Amino acid sequence: MKISNNLLHLSLKEAFLDIVPFYIISSLGILFINVFNIDANTNNIVIKSFLHISNTFSYLFPIFLIIAISYYLANNYHISRFISICISLLVFIKFAWVIENNQLYYNHHMEIYAFFI
Repeated sequence: MKISNNLLHLSLKEAFLDIVPFYIISSLGILFINVFNIDANTNNIVIKSFLHISNTFSYLFPIFLIIAISYYLANNYHISRFISICISLLVFIKFAWVIENNQLYYNHHMEIYAFFI
């Protein structure tokens, strides 16, 4: 049991270290918006593109987290990485996306589900 516990901790450490650059980029976007009071309707193309990039990373962070955790768990437990990632993404999509009245809704606060999946 101790070997399994060490592999779990190792997998989680490796996964979260891989996600740090995405987390920093989205954090910088939030910091610039709040500190410099940047309006999203600005005409500056550089600021607008940086805001879109940081916004995209913040929306995709749970998906990156799912992929990283399932990849390293499968890698350390010697399971097929492709199947592990596919199953994790399918379970995540089941919980994250809801279709109501022919509209697709995405729950943006899925980090907790991503961690448990």
